[in-house]
Amino acid sequence: MQQQLRRQCSGVPFANAKANAGISHPRRRLKRPVQVQSSSNSSSSSSGNTVLVDGLVVQPAYRSTPWEAEQLKAQQAKDKAQIMFVSESGICRGPLAAALFSHMLADSPLRGWVDVHVRASRDYCIGQQPHPAADAVAQAALGAPLAAAAAAADGAAEPAAAAAGAVQFDPAADIVASDLVLVMDKYTAADVLREVSSYDLINPGGYYSARVRVLGSFHPVLGKRNSLTDAQDIDDPLYGNTGGQKEQDAVLLAAKLIHESCAALLQQLEGLAAEQGLLDGTEPAAAAAPGSNGDAAAGEDASVPLSPGAKFRQALVGRIREEGVISWLVPPMLQGANTDLGGWV
Repeated sequence: MQQQLRRQCSGVPFANAKANAGISHPRRRLKRPVQVQSSSNSSSSSSGNTVLVDGLVVQPAYRSTPWEAEQLKAQQAKDKAQIMFVSESGICRGPLAAALFSHMLADSPLRGWVDVHVRASRDYCIGQQPHPAADAVAQAALGAPLAAAAAAADGAAEPAAAAAGAVQFDPAADIVASDLVLVMDKYTAADVLREVSSYDLINPGGYYSARVRVLGSFHPVLGKRNSLTDAQDIDDPLYGNTGGQKEQDAVLLAAKLIHESCAALLQQLEGLAAEQGLLDGTEPAAAAAPGSNGDAAAGEDASVPLSPGAKFRQALVGRIREEGVISWLVPPMLQGANTDLGGWV
């Protein structure tokens, strides 16, 4: 007797991606059975191995995108520039940079115009508190524990944020939420750009990779060095060190470079604000930021007056897009021998 088999096939979407993407597609069902006959028995269907497929269901795979409508809506409503510092472990350089930069902002004309965040590019220290050596530097420089200073910089309630410890960088969410992402070295940059750079291929109007900068490129000395080497990196002071005076000296050196880089960065941001007339109340008429597809700054209602912080954020987004992706992000084999590295501002 001829054996008939009925089979239903369905694809399986990536876990949780369908919900994140916020999209759905109807199932497509074949309207009539399809008869598939074995090639080894093509002369006769009565000899078996005939499969009838009467309900083939094709279910597509889903991948979340970084410009999801709700995320963009929330980002457009922000009236402050969003700056994020990313280090590999999230327990030393990143928290130090966020705490030092926030301390400088407190005495800057940009006070109240910038939100500062900190993330880790790797997951092996997630939930851990700042390293004791970094905490000692913060105590000496800021008069407060680093965990509390970083928590305050991240805009969260100090006790809750300090207890949470290091938080890992979420490419899709954090690159949309941030206007400027400052990494410590090429290793951190590679971690951040692994996913972020692919978003630019899907949605070039998002300018996602252009938001990433190496913090050392703002340093008055490091920034003048060739970015095709590691000369602009602020090295991880904990790498290869297991305590003692050598580790403490390495943390102090990293903190010094971070402090000087943050001071130069703040000076350039203040220069941008002054150039736009935001510090003396003589700002020019607002111009549309370049690009609109996935644009975090575009799409804001021009009829609603913008706050000074929102105007500064708009100017920062526009400047970053004018500069584009900086040269050290391009693979060395694609770099010209006489690449003009230039300055950011």
